[in-house]
Amino acid sequence: MTILSESHKNLLITRRVELVQSIRLGNGLWDLMVSSGLVSKSLRDRFKKSNTPDEQVGELLDYLEMRTEEDYETFGECLDKDNQSHVTKMLGITQQGNFSKSKMTILSKPRRELLQKKRVGLVKSISLENGLWDLMESSGLVSKSIRDRFKLNSTPDEQVGKLLDYLGKRTEEDYVTFGKCLNADNQSHEEEKNK
Repeated sequence: MTILSESHKNLLITRRVELVQSIRLGNGLWDLMVSSGLVSKSLRDRFKKSNTPDEQVGELLDYLEMRTEEDYETFGECLDKDNQSHVTKMLGITQQGNFSKSKMTILSKPRRELLQKKRVGLVKSISLENGLWDLMESSGLVSKSIRDRFKLNSTPDEQVGKLLDYLGKRTEEDYVTFGKCLNADNQSHEEEKNK
């Protein structure tokens, strides 16, 4: 048994909001986790006493941070069996339950600084019309719930600002994906500013 790696702990932390909004803890997933030995019935019952489904997911993520690599993989297998493979992708696990070959790396300091340095120009020039939102959602960069949260009571400039803050906490892979989405939406001039 191997203690959970720092990279997987970081994924659980950096993607926590998205995971809490995406994971659906119905009876099917609970049953799969109990039958796989990931959680005991008493632990499941303790988690279910939490007030909201989001709090239950939060407690489960805290629990996974203290578990093993094998448990992390088992959790991915349970999600797959419960038709939540989009979450296993967010966790860096392939649908077969094996860890993804490509390492997920936290966004580099130079790129985070670049997002800050060029923030004003990016906010004024990135167009977050539905085409770009749809591309980012279909690529897995943002979930529908995050998209809706960013759009709620926000001007277009505020939405871009929220997106830049979000990207600053994401991975190198997500940064590259954002560039591809900009290219696909004919905003390649913005991708050049991000290099």
